[in-house]
Amino acid sequence: MASNMNLDNTTPSVNELREIIRLIQCRLCSRLLKSPVRLPCQETVCQGCLPPSHTRKHITYPIDKEREQGFYCTLKKTGGLETNPMECRAEHSLADCGLVVALDKVIENIAGRMNKLFLSNTVSSHDTAFTFETVDPTSLGLKLDDQALPLSSANGSTFAAMYRLAGQGQLPYDANITYVSQVEPVSSLDQFELEVFRDVQRSIKNELDCHICLALMVDPCTTPCGHSFCRLCLARILNHSDLCPVCRRKLSGYLHSSPVNLRLDGLISSFFPEQLAERKEALKVDGNGELDETNVPLFICTLAYPSTRTFLYVFEPRYRLMIRRVMESGNRRFGIVAPKSTASTQEDIADEAPFMEYGTVVEIDRFSPLPDGRCIIRSTGKYRFKVLESTVVDGYAVGKVERVEDVSIAQEEAYEASETGLPVPVEHDPKDEIDRLSTHRLFQIGLTYVAKCRASKATWLDDRIYKLYGPPPPDLRTFSYWFANVLPRPEDDRYSLLPVTTARDRLKIITRWIKKLESGEWALKSPYTIPRADLFLSAFRPVSSSLVATLQVVLGTLFVPVLLLLIYKFATKGSDSFPGPSSISFSILPFAFSFTYTYQSSSPPSAAQEGQQHHSRAQHCMNQGRGFVNPSFMDREYISKTVVLGAIFVLCISRVVRRVVEVVRLERDRAERLQRREARLGSLLNEATAGRPITFGDTIHGQNPAGRSETTQMTS
Repeated sequence: MASNMNLDNTTPSVNELREIIRLIQCRLCSRLLKSPVRLPCQETVCQGCLPPSHTRKHITYPIDKEREQGFYCTLKKTGGLETNPMECRAEHSLADCGLVVALDKVIENIAGRMNKLFLSNTVSSHDTAFTFETVDPTSLGLKLDDQALPLSSANGSTFAAMYRLAGQGQLPYDANITYVSQVEPVSSLDQFELEVFRDVQRSIKNELDCHICLALMVDPCTTPCGHSFCRLCLARILNHSDLCPVCRRKLSGYLHSSPVNLRLDGLISSFFPEQLAERKEALKVDGNGELDETNVPLFICTLAYPSTRTFLYVFEPRYRLMIRRVMESGNRRFGIVAPKSTASTQEDIADEAPFMEYGTVVEIDRFSPLPDGRCIIRSTGKYRFKVLESTVVDGYAVGKVERVEDVSIAQEEAYEASETGLPVPVEHDPKDEIDRLSTHRLFQIGLTYVAKCRASKATWLDDRIYKLYGPPPPDLRTFSYWFANVLPRPEDDRYSLLPVTTARDRLKIITRWIKKLESGEWALKSPYTIPRADLFLSAFRPVSSSLVATLQVVLGTLFVPVLLLLIYKFATKGSDSFPGPSSISFSILPFAFSFTYTYQSSSPPSAAQEGQQHHSRAQHCMNQGRGFVNPSFMDREYISKTVVLGAIFVLCISRVVRRVVEVVRLERDRAERLQRREARLGSLLNEATAGRPITFGDTIHGQNPAGRSETTQMTS
């Protein structure tokens, strides 16, 4: 790492210039970097200097063909007081060795300025002596008599001279230089050295700017696609999207813990020390108004996991205040921790804190306030944390937390290879069988168990659960979180996933759970003890679909027989009989049109009755203000009751048929949507079900009808 130096009034020393040249040199060939590639061990070499690749073994995660090829690193370990450093010998995947675009452009711009300087003749050249002081002459291939190499100082610039030596491969990477000037005085050379340095500084300024904030990079991090950003800017992007801001390539979830690019950081510190200090100070001031990820308000209620949904019913005044402040701040994030149970054996933290040590930061997706101040929340987990200490603010806890991230993909692969590559001893513990399974096989066991439970109509994996929490994710890292979230087991059992930092260990825990469920050692909880997640849906859907279906069946069972009985009774009387005294009246608004049909007796009307009817008809015709009455209606024949009831019956049947058609269409659309959502898992499920079944039993013993787990408990 190049040291910070004040370049405003002084010329950089030879050692400082040597550090800058070393930042653009390859450790393997000692030449200037050509297509610089950053290795997982934080070293940078030329792309053409990579060792020969081979097909990697005992690696099943992640499932990516680009990661099948790898090589063993031959670079020497540096640092410390080792006199005989050993080779790295770590197996690196070619997919992790990406081109550093910013460094490549910096070297290209420096080459352009140096070539221009070499072609100029502004200052007469003179000889300057350089003496090599090597750290390990044998490893660098230097002869004992190569103590000094005369070289023209390239128009008086030591920086340009060392650049030319490195370009020709005559300046070993670990070699130091002792500068001996043969020109007196040297003040003119120092001034020219400063001009050359400033010229190079101006040429590379834009290449060291962040593509997000458009300012000088602070703690530069390089993505697998080769683009570099400020660490803070990259973290902000990953909070909202997993795509590279430049090339839109999908980024890995491990970039939160990615180390700083030492080459870029060294160039920035060497060329722009004062601007870097100003940028850090500005970020410190600007960060006061942003979300502080180290101090998080804590909701003590249940377990939550990253990338999974958690439903909360908030009614306590202190948590209503906390949620209101979270919503007003705009970040919509808070922490969820499980209450500490009496059965917990972990050490107490934060002065007897009433909650567990590990939790999850969640972000509010949907906020449904109720009239009395209560609210229903749907949130999604973002990342895990460890509580270092906590305080109480207005009744609720605020914790100083430390973010918990998984190990890198390279470490995950090395861990799997170390466990699956060992030979199986003749006498081994059956419990160790799970440890010898590949990571992908552990994932298949989980998918197979879920598919089997779905096929057996398990209550805890019905359509309602899929609607609330979605189908199993195809990502191996998050599958264990989803499984623990829907599994109706106590929180003490499911809490063990949160501290684990490898996807393989989490899948092994899930596999042991499945073994206990299939052997009958574990029994799932009763669905009547978990009444919670449906309250969230009831806020938007007053009556559940199951209740509507039940009411339809009950009413249909009672209404249809009664209707058929009435039709039969009236129809069997015949059309010749006349009804008793009754009245039928119809009205069509707003025209005040109506007609009245009155039966006076069970026999046809007599002559006297007909006279009264004609007299009444005349009175109605004379009084038009009372509305129009059809005068000829009474002169017509009697309308059969069978026709009237038949029309009513046809109307009812048509409404029932229409409702049945609507229900059928709704169920068909719902099935199609579910089928599309599960299509992403089709290949994995087919592989899991078509191959040799990996289960710990043929049937599920001790499985009770289960509903939801403690994860979605609507309590505060």
